[in-house]
Amino acid sequence: MTKRRETSIDTGVERLDDASQRYAVSLALRISKYRCCASMTSPTSLVLDPDADIASYRKLVSTINNEGTRGERLDTMLKFLMGDVLNQGEDVYGEESHCVEGVELQWEDRTVYNVCLAARKVPPENRKLALSHRMHVDLSTLEKDEQKFYLDVAEQRYFAGVRNFRKSVLDQLNDDKCRKLIMALPVDEQAKWVKLIEENKIHYTKLEGMIEGRIPLPRKEMAPDFYVKKVLNQVKEEIGGRTQVAGDEVLGIVVDVIWDAITACRARQINMDDDKQWQKPLKETL
Repeated sequence: MTKRRETSIDTGVERLDDASQRYAVSLALRISKYRCCASMTSPTSLVLDPDADIASYRKLVSTINNEGTRGERLDTMLKFLMGDVLNQGEDVYGEESHCVEGVELQWEDRTVYNVCLAARKVPPENRKLALSHRMHVDLSTLEKDEQKFYLDVAEQRYFAGVRNFRKSVLDQLNDDKCRKLIMALPVDEQAKWVKLIEENKIHYTKLEGMIEGRIPLPRKEMAPDFYVKKVLNQVKEEIGGRTQVAGDEVLGIVVDVIWDAITACRARQINMDDDKQWQKPLKETL
């Protein structure tokens, strides 16, 4: 008895351009006809038939892989389909199916790992054909409902023509998460944390660690002119009041000052990007 195949391969393609629509539907139709494909509820997701032979499975992997080598066209569709196929293939046929015999996957091992992880973390109903796979990966760590919310926002901004929409969505996510963390604190502690994130670019995961005491607070940056004054004052304190100073001693002090400057730069204590004072001659700065 032939199993009834559930297909809804045109879901999500209606907002793509005509050429991409035809390509997505055509590819989905071909894939849905493989014996190992039990159902395909959208162009970005499929379910394997656990009773199908592994030969059909390997042909399916080869088809998706070959389509992916032809360019970036519908990269999101192909990566999610490959992720579903590899994840479910491992469950059905065993771990050896991950390195499918006779098929050389187009991606590096790290990319294959991320493709499989994203397919596990982003449920089929949250996948947006028009968005990049990277956008999905960016939001894959969120809970299902929260993930759907930000993917919806990203899709809306993409079709609205918002420039740098990916960055705008990630910035909004970070602001929302930081605000939520701070609002959970006692009222008398909130102001200092608000000031901290206003003065520093902090990811919400780091902010959480700082609040819990697992990550040290960032050290306050100094403007270059302030730092120059500080280190020169240190030199004056070292040699001040002495009538004679040996050359080697002066050299040692200068080396120490230079090393302190390098250390401060590495620790991002000196902000050279935003301070216009740094562009002035040194005599104007002192």
